[in-house]
Amino acid sequence: MKKILLGTTALVSAGLIAGPALASDPLTVTVGGTVTAGFYVIDGDNTAAGASVNDTAVKLVARNIDINAEGTLDNGMVAGVLATLSLGDDFVVGGGTNDARFRELFAYLEGGFGRFEIGGTDGAAYKMHYTSPWFVPGNGVDSPNILN
Repeated sequence: MKKILLGTTALVSAGLIAGPALASDPLTVTVGGTVTAGFYVIDGDNTAAGASVNDTAVKLVARNIDINAEGTLDNGMVAGVLATLSLGDDFVVGGGTNDARFRELFAYLEGGFGRFEIGGTDGAAYKMHYTSPWFVPGNGVDSPNILN
């Protein structure tokens, strides 16, 4: 009960301190995206089924469209919306579908206090994790896997 009261009080106080939130700049909309492709060659002479498998292909592993809209309010805070649309890939495994779906869709408010996000987004633990990028996209640690 005490934590709920403190949280509610903090939100109300922040709303009163923030002042009017009128847009001083027009909304800025950016549209971008990524496409990740992989190439593989299979030359399997003796498989478990007893037949040889030979295959070569270039497959699209990921297609994303990113839409970001943001604007600065009169009080200096930045409000915006981020939508990341995943358009599927060339692999449909296990009877799944390859439909377009939102990977992330959330609104945010950013100011001197930090950043507040609400909606479908990655959690804080994921966003606070820092690591080096893959040196070879699509290659796993233990076994090469173009689906990574």
